[in-house]
Amino acid sequence: DVMIRDGLWCRVASVVVIDTDKQMVLCQKRSESKDQRPGSWVVEFGGKADPDEDCLATAQRELFEESGIECSPDELIFSGIERSTERRQFAYCYSLNRSTTTQLSPDPVEVSDTQWLPLQSAIKNLEEDPAWYSYGNDLKILKSLIN
Repeated sequence: DVMIRDGLWCRVASVVVIDTDKQMVLCQKRSESKDQRPGSWVVEFGGKADPDEDCLATAQRELFEESGIECSPDELIFSGIERSTERRQFAYCYSLNRSTTTQLSPDPVEVSDTQWLPLQSAIKNLEEDPAWYSYGNDLKILKSLIN
């Protein structure tokens, strides 16, 4: 990817999928073929915005590509914009409420595994387990949802 290779700033969108009734979050294991964080577990689905694509559309597209979940723009709850100097990006962050029974069809090029975890377990993994990668905003979102 030219943006990564050349260290250019870009816009990205991410979605944290939560079953608010059961206090569970959908997690994905990134495929080994990914250019960044291959094989890492994360609690976000997302990626770079295409030229002239708004970040809401990016969030919907990336969520569908990585999980098979379709949603309308009004279902996505905006959580804020995170600026990352390290990753050279502006991340438009969203969450989406879905049941743990939602049918998933992840793209194996993008995602090698998925699992639903209790919010507390996901937070612990993101904070302590080196196999898990936190973007920072994911922890803020999850911690805000603990009842």
